Amino acid sequence: MHRAIPSIRALIVLPTRELAKQVNDVLLELIKGTKLASHLLVGATTLDQDCNKLTQTIGGEKYATCDIIVATPGRLMDHLENGLDLSRLRFLVVDEADRMRGAWLEKLEQKTNRALLQKLLFSATLASDPQFLSSLKVKYYFLKSIVYDNRLASISKIVHLRLDAARRSY
Repeated sequence: MHRAIPSIRALIVLPTRELAKQVNDVLLELIKGTKLASHLLVGATTLDQDCNKLTQTIGGEKYATCDIIVATPGRLMDHLENGLDLSRLRFLVVDEADRMRGAWLEKLEQKTNRALLQKLLFSATLASDPQFLSSLKVKYYFLKSIVYDNRLASISKIVHLRLDAARRSY
């Protein structure tokens, strides 16, 4: 094993297999020439096959064989219930966050060290549901709104907001 930290450090969750595969394909290009490794978990293989690809046993200890997992919520939930170790997870990226509700997120919270975890949430409509934002248990929200002007075929305005979730203020 030639990895400095043999554990899963980043998780990218997407709503569909197709989108997860596209993201993983781009990720594989980006990490070429590095010591980083990623795995795609979308239910295309059996749970046992996934588990065999995700871990390696050395001297009786199990180690993750990848740094980054790209997954759909359903398949991720299967692995969380099967004992996937995410105790050293540092980054959670959720695309289409407004569509990604479910038990997987709470299960994930139980399996991670929340003090280390940074969450990056992307959505075109996420800000329209403050109750859902609250359920994500983030300390600060950084909202970025981009206004595209069709007449000019360019971005006409970018608004950045940093909100303190505890105070619910700007």
